[in-house]
Amino acid sequence: MPTTTEPVAPLCGVVASPDVVITNSTQPCSVSTQVGVTIHIVLDPGFTWGTPSSDSTAVEVVNVKRQSSGRLDADVRTLRIGLATVSATGSILCPPGQPCPALARLWALHITVGASTPRSAALRASSLRSLFAKGVFQPLGVSNGHGGG
Repeated sequence: MPTTTEPVAPLCGVVASPDVVITNSTQPCSVSTQVGVTIHIVLDPGFTWGTPSSDSTAVEVVNVKRQSSGRLDADVRTLRIGLATVSATGSILCPPGQPCPALARLWALHITVGASTPRSAALRASSLRSLFAKGVFQPLGVSNGHGGG
């Protein structure tokens, strides 16, 4: 009989994305992103997770899916600039009829939603430096020799 294994949950429960920057990877984790981005989260199997919720209207939790292993998948949509903490609690998943320790776990993710990600701002700054170096733009007060100024 073939067996299937689920992948280990990603760092901080956040699936890697070019639009999401993990700024702190210790619990509680922190990420930065921009308005309009969807952050996909995956919480560890082996726990029965409650539905993740946000303490802010800057984000909303949608598409929550649970698997029999206890793994929880959900999307966090960023709606507006602001700060939010998304959290969920999990209790250990034990086989039926077996003694089970009363273990619980808190998962939390601090989210900073800005107008642009640090990565895209750095790319824009790099592009501007490149344009200045090529002479496309010149600093204020410098004439390009084509009249005016």
